[in-house]
Amino acid sequence: MIRKKGGKMEQNNPTSNQDSLRNPDGTLKQGAVLNPEGKGGLQERPEDINRDGRPKNEQRFGYWLQFFKNLTSKEFKEYALTRSEDEMYVAEIIAYERVKASRKDLGEYKDLADRTEGRALQTMKHEGDLITGIKVEIVNGTDEV
Repeated sequence: MIRKKGGKMEQNNPTSNQDSLRNPDGTLKQGAVLNPEGKGGLQERPEDINRDGRPKNEQRFGYWLQFFKNLTSKEFKEYALTRSEDEMYVAEIIAYERVKASRKDLGEYKDLADRTEGRALQTMKHEGDLITGIKVEIVNGTDEV
């Protein structure tokens, strides 16, 4: 557990065994091993191992949005002609249709841009007493809780 005390970060080490493995600032001493028996983790819970690993890029919707967005207009139009639906991933087909629709629909374009480029910063100005019952409390982040 890490606590902030007097403007300095201090670490509370719960076991005396681990105290001998740590420096006074709470960092591990060089060569220290916290779990020498190697107990716990995925060795004891093999059912939790993700054997397939991370999904391939070709299976990710975001990958295909970026892919199609970066094609020239000519390449984009030719893409569907050169690929059969039988060999395309579902994410690939959906992304192609979304990019195609965004070329004609401003709302679809906005959503596509938000997903691939990040949403634009929005500022809000509040005037008047339309909202009531809200309490704003300013907390000094340096005080211990």
